[in-house]
Amino acid sequence: MNRFDIFDAQVDWGGCTDRRPWLIVESPAHGRAGCFPISGQDYRGTAFPLPDGDADFAATGLKKSSFVHDDRIVPIAVDLLKKRRGRLEGDLLARFRAYCGI
Repeated sequence: MNRFDIFDAQVDWGGCTDRRPWLIVESPAHGRAGCFPISGQDYRGTAFPLPDGDADFAATGLKKSSFVHDDRIVPIAVDLLKKRRGRLEGDLLARFRAYCGI
């Protein structure tokens, strides 16, 4: 489990407890990883887009265009991160890091 890996987890986010992909942005420490939620919707118009037509999209393991919501880091217990989907890499990762400043 590394920074910029994408895992599924069922964790409350904004009152919704659906299973969703989460982007790890802080390496696990003390049994928790710092994560950003990924959604198929950009609710505020400020989320980072992961377009399915991007050359680096396939590495994410996502099924459709999505958005990373980087409003705040959500600490998630490592044992709740169930299935690794993929990761951000290449130019898509570089653009994301420039966008959110990490």
